[in-house]
Amino acid sequence: MSLSPKAQPILDKLVERFGEKILWKQVRSERRAYVAIPREAIVECANYVFNELRGRLSTISAVDVGGGFELLYHFTFDEANLVLTLRCTAPKTDPAVDSITPLIPGAEFIEREIMDLFGLVFRNHPNPERLILAESLPPDFHPLRKDWGEKISRK
Repeated sequence: MSLSPKAQPILDKLVERFGEKILWKQVRSERRAYVAIPREAIVECANYVFNELRGRLSTISAVDVGGGFELLYHFTFDEANLVLTLRCTAPKTDPAVDSITPLIPGAEFIEREIMDLFGLVFRNHPNPERLILAESLPPDFHPLRKDWGEKISRK
């Protein structure tokens, strides 16, 4: 599978700039590419994709993968008809990653939602307050964690 002729140069520039930090890359269709990076590189890579390559942050998604959390930062390139996803993981023993909100203010509410639902910590987030869960809920209540039901049944 390969990217479209308009999309391939975007991935090539990212790989050229961050080759040593890229853990793996995968092209899923002519308009979808995934690039795995260490969580320590997310701000630097997001900055490059956003400011240099001119990608638009569409959303951030998170998944509890058992021993940790996978974070997927989806960037869209409309003219190239490309969605480029930066992918990093944070272990449950240290569920933290640097916030991209200081770089991309539009990430604020998405990161806060992920904080609420998964219990991840976004270091240097300008407003790390709950967004959707009630303040009356226990601080360790994160309903999208795979183990959240176990915590409730033990209480």
